[in-house]
Parts: sequence; structure tokens; C-alpha cells
Amino acid sequence: YGIAENSDGTLRGKPIWFVRYAETYINLGHPDVGKLFNDNGQTLRKYNDFLFQVAVAHDAAADAAERAELERMYVLLTRHLLDQGFAAGSAQGTLHHLGYSMRNFYTAPVIMRDVLRRAGLEHDVQQAMEWFSGVGEVKLPPAEPGMDIDAFNTSLVGRLASIVMLPDTPVKAAWLEAFSRWVDNGYKVTEGTGPCFKSDGTVFHHRRHYPAYAVDGFSGGAVNAVWLLSKTQFAVSAESHAVLKRALLEMRFYCNLRSFPLALSGRHPDGRGELVPWHYARLAVAGTPDGRGEIDPELAAAYLRVAQGKDAYTRLFAEKGFAPEPSPAGNRVYGYNASVSHRRADWLVTVAGHSRYLWSAEIYQGANHYGRYLTHGSMQLLADGDPVSAFGSGFRQEGWDWRHIPGTTALEIPMERMKADIRNVDTASGYEEMLLSDEAFAGGVSHRGRDGVFAMELHEHDKYNGSLRARKSWFFFDNRIVCMGSDIENKAEGGVHTTLFQNFLADAADPLVVNGEAVTQFPYRAELAGGAVLRDNLRNAYFVPKGRVVVSKSLQRSLDEETDAPTQNNFATAWIDHGSGSVSGGGYEYMLAVHASDEEAARYARELPYEVLRRDASAHILRDRPSGITGYALFAAGKVGEGLLESVSLPSLVIIGGDGEGLTVSAADPDLRFYEGPSDEVFDADGRRAERSVYSRKWIDNPSGESQLEVVIRGRWQSADDRPECRIEPAGENTALIFTCREGATREVNLIEMK
Repeated sequence: YGIAENSDGTLRGKPIWFVRYAETYINLGHPDVGKLFNDNGQTLRKYNDFLFQVAVAHDAAADAAERAELERMYVLLTRHLLDQGFAAGSAQGTLHHLGYSMRNFYTAPVIMRDVLRRAGLEHDVQQAMEWFSGVGEVKLPPAEPGMDIDAFNTSLVGRLASIVMLPDTPVKAAWLEAFSRWVDNGYKVTEGTGPCFKSDGTVFHHRRHYPAYAVDGFSGGAVNAVWLLSKTQFAVSAESHAVLKRALLEMRFYCNLRSFPLALSGRHPDGRGELVPWHYARLAVAGTPDGRGEIDPELAAAYLRVAQGKDAYTRLFAEKGFAPEPSPAGNRVYGYNASVSHRRADWLVTVAGHSRYLWSAEIYQGANHYGRYLTHGSMQLLADGDPVSAFGSGFRQEGWDWRHIPGTTALEIPMERMKADIRNVDTASGYEEMLLSDEAFAGGVSHRGRDGVFAMELHEHDKYNGSLRARKSWFFFDNRIVCMGSDIENKAEGGVHTTLFQNFLADAADPLVVNGEAVTQFPYRAELAGGAVLRDNLRNAYFVPKGRVVVSKSLQRSLDEETDAPTQNNFATAWIDHGSGSVSGGGYEYMLAVHASDEEAARYARELPYEVLRRDASAHILRDRPSGITGYALFAAGKVGEGLLESVSLPSLVIIGGDGEGLTVSAADPDLRFYEGPSDEVFDADGRRAERSVYSRKWIDNPSGESQLEVVIRGRWQSADDRPECRIEPAGENTALIFTCREGATREVNLIEMK
């Protein structure tokens, strides 16, 4: 940095460049003024990171001469930073988005407090810490619940550090009380698409569930704040502690073992995103939310499973008698994410959609250029690897065909045409793409926490192919997932495909089984006209009773999702071909059996374990023979007349199953109802939906509206529950169940037949 002291005591050195200054120059027409400073390593973030490294090195140094030199360096660096304008009261044109660049600025002074005091800089640095962290905000009573996850990540520790640097007086205690109140409010559950904690355990950023930002927020401050303040008078409330715990436990359910599902990876669908094990351990040692337990047993057990390590936390929890939890099992719907997670044994199946409230994909310049189909009904298996991971389960970004994401119904066009056209569409957004559908139906229902149904009305945005539509459903029973589609429409040029699987081939000779025949040759391509029975290279079986099925083993060529550079790899891929160009009234049906045994595969090839009762524009209805459960994806209200279900008052999802003694009815309204009526789309002169950012929508902070869903079932029934989640009324010879629905959540009631 060329820092040196002049003879008069002033400093000389290179300027420190904050990346947001570039925006001023961009507006003045300069193409890339930041490049000069970036190339010279003079950015504010690198400077503060280096300050922190010097502080840590000083703290660890055993040699006196080395320690003295590090102290000299740190003092010079600090004086230069203050001299360059990073001092209290200085704005320098803009102070927004300081977070990542200033994070380590706040931590280093706490380590180097004695050094700063000797240099006469302690007060000036503490004041700068207050100024840039915006800690004054904590003195204000919170006006709204919740906090941006980036504030947890980039502001929280800086604000706490600025308070820690104060002298130990009653004023400091008052600051800590105010800080605790501010932090506590940040964990409160919020409505609409606002940040950040939701009632279903999802964590929002950029107006959707975003695990990648969640883990950064947990690392940056959300977990540490609860831990640091625990067991003191400044501890957060039991309610807030429980909200954070819930978010962590849900994350370990919708991830496997640590990997994020591709559709939950935000703008970085590269397979590398994952949860962070130490979050579970550190929150565990903060105690139980009610303060009664020194160590939280659920979080300790979760840590032992996801960490699989031999560190100090593992030893501590083992000494206290904790054991790793078994892999979670069950079916959970995340209404705020239009997704469902279905687990058994050590595997996870994730299905993800989008709607008029929840965007389909986040695409930036330099990130996720080809990910437009990520939530077109994608179905990903995280089931393999040692330990289980996205890469062990068949994903590789290199060579990945973004047009054939498993589960999706999508158009196959040249990969170059898949690249997003990223624009700055309004003053509420930057250069990004986050397209919404105009359909409200996307969500699911769980049954007894074990099985489930998920469905969506797919309509691609007019920016690309507004003619593509489909009604899609998934029925989950143990390791069997039945997938159905109807009313597939398309007018654009290209093949319309519903993808079964796309798996990386570590060995080109890895076998597939196609209609009972093992296929080891490479390359390979088969077009099967009358359906197919397939086994992929990861022991999963696919049963397609009819339709044209294409199976391929080939060297796939693709483009890097960030750089557009050519990539390639060997993959096994299979899809149902609905035709090219104009498609009307297309449909499909297939069953996936996860890690099917040879006996299962042979049995299901002889006879499918389900019966399709209906598959049309109004309803997809299926009865699972082994369990006797019937699932209903009802895209329209009115008479149903299949199984025990007579009618519904709203488009909805219903599951009905009995155990011989009684009946369980599970129901959900998948419409989040952030607003009512027609979609709020705006149309251009050609009648096409115009691209608008989610941030510009008036409804984004509205609460999820309530709906009254009436489910009429045949026969006379009464509640077997002490506190049923519905009102039960006679309806002639039938029974009306009136569920109060909200947030896409499952409502469930247990019934017994009236004698």
C-alpha cells in the first residue's frame, strides 16, 4: 500500500478503493474504473481483511521483534485508513453496501485494543466503528419484526464490537440492552416475502427462500449472537432462540447430507452450496431455548450426524452422552418456497416450483446464465456418495444440460439461446432476472408427516416462451414417487421434454438397464415408442407405462453457468418426448422408485403399485395400492367424485387415508394469497407480459391471506381429535370439513365414522 510517515508526522500511501464508488463513474460513462484499483489490490475489502490478518498474527506471535513489527504495521494501516476518510462522520459520496468490505474492520480492533490505546487511536477507531456499523439504529425501538439476513452477516458483529470497545460503564450496559433488543427482533417471524425468518422454517433473502444467504447470515452473526449472549442478562428471548433453532433443523431436513438441492441454490447452481455443521454445535452449547438445558440435545445430535468429525464439539457431546441422530425421514412441504422434501433412509427427493409470488430463478451477470428451468417442476435426488452429496448423486456443472433438469417440462433449444438476457428493468432492481409466473397454484400437502402430494401450474414467462404450459403433480409414498403431467402446451420451435434423469458417468461403461437389458456401450441412444422400464447408474428405477422415451449415454457439451465457457462430460440422460414445435394437450405418467431392489423393480415392472383415477385439466388423482392412500391435486374447485372425496370449494391439495380404525384427511390451499384476483402482470403493446422486478410489486410485504377450504367427504364422520384443525359439519349424507388455510401449510384432521 506504500504507507509511510512523512517528516511532519502525516502519512503518504495509495488510496483505498471501495467498489461502490465505481457506480458513480459508470453513470458518468466510464467503462470500468474499478479495474485499475482491483488489479493493484487496493480495494477496501482486501485492506480490511489484511488488517484482520495482521491482528491475528500479532495475537499469536511469540517472537517479540515480530510482534513489534506487526504492531507497527497495524498502527500504520489503521492511521492510513482513518486518513483516507474511513473515520467517524465521513460519507465519501456513498455508504451503502459496506457490509462485505467492512466486516473485518470491526473485529480486528477488539483483538488490538491495547495496541490502539498505546497509539492514542482507541477512541477514534471506536467512533469509526460506531459510524460505519450504524450501531445507533439499535437505540430505536423496532418498528417492524425481522431483519435482513445480510444484516446478520455483515452488520451484527460490527455493531457488537463497537459496543465492546466502549469503557465498562452503565452506558455500555445500556447499549448492550438495546443491542439485545435489536437482535432479538431480527429473529421474529415475518409476513409476505420480507426478510428473513418464515413460519415454515425457510429463510428469505431477495424475496425468496435462499439457503446460501442463510448460512452466511448464520455464520456472520445469527448463531454467534445467540451463543455470545446466552446465559447472560442480554440473552435473546426463548421465542427468537427457538425460531433460529427451527431454521437450522429444517435446513438439515431439506439438505442432504450437507448439499443444497440445485433448485435451492439461488444464483449459484454449482453443487458446492452446503450447510455449515458448526452452526448446530455452537447453537447447541448456547443451551435450549427455554434456558433449562445447558446443551440442546436435538442440535447436538444433528451436529454429530452432519459433521461426522472428531473435533472438540464431537468429544464434548459424546462425553455428555449424546449420539448422532438418525437420518430424518418424512415429507415436509415448504409453502414459502413452493417446494417439498421427501426423505427415507439416507436419501432426499426435492421437488421445486414457482408461482406468481415466488420467482423461478435468480440470474445475475456472471451467475446462473442458463438456470431458467430450475423450478419448472424440478425433481432432484440427493441419494448417493460417501457421504451423500450433490456430486455423489450424479451432478456435475461441467457438461450439465440445463435444458434437461430432472423432473422439469421444458423446451430443448440450442444451449446458446438458453443464456439469459439480463436487464435492469426498473428503479427498484439492479441488473438481474427473477421472473414470476402468472399462476398462483404451486405447493403441496403432507400426510401424517410421512407421505405427500405436490403440484403446480407451469407457465413460462413471455420474456422467453410464454406459450409453454403444463399441469404437473407428484405423489410421494415411501420410496415411490409417481409423477404426472397434463395439458402440456407449446407453440415455440424446439422439442418439449419431461426429463427423467441426468447423471454424470464417472465411467462411460457404467450400465443402464433399458427394458431389462444392461447397456454398457458408449455412446448409446435409444428411442422407445411404447414407454419403458429403466434403471439408471445410481440404482433408481423408472417406470413409464406409455409415451415416447429417449435414453442416452453421451459426451454432453454445455456452457459454464458463470463464464459461458464450453464444458463437457459424460452423462446418462433420459426424457419423455412430447414432440417438437406445436404441442397441445400433451401429458405423461411415470413412477420413480428410489434405490429400488431387484425384487421391487421386477414386481413393479409386472404391475404398477398405483392406480390413476384421473388426469385432466381439473384434477390429477391417484390411489396408492400398498397404503390405500388417495392423493388429489385439484386444479379447479367443484365436484370430484373419486374415492371418498365428493367436492372441494377451492383449487387445493387433499390426501385421504385410513388405518382400518379411522380416517386422516390432509388438505392445503397452495395459493399464498399475498393478493387476490387476477395476476398483477403488465402487458406490452404486443400483449406479452412485460418483465418487472419482484421488488417493484406492491404486494411483496402483504401477509398470506386466509382462505376457507371446504372438503366434502362421503359418509358421516366425526373428529377423533381433541383439537381438530377444521370445523366439521353435516352435508346431507356426507360430511363437510372446513379448513382455515394460510401460508400453503398443511391442515390435517383424524376422523372416525359415525355409527
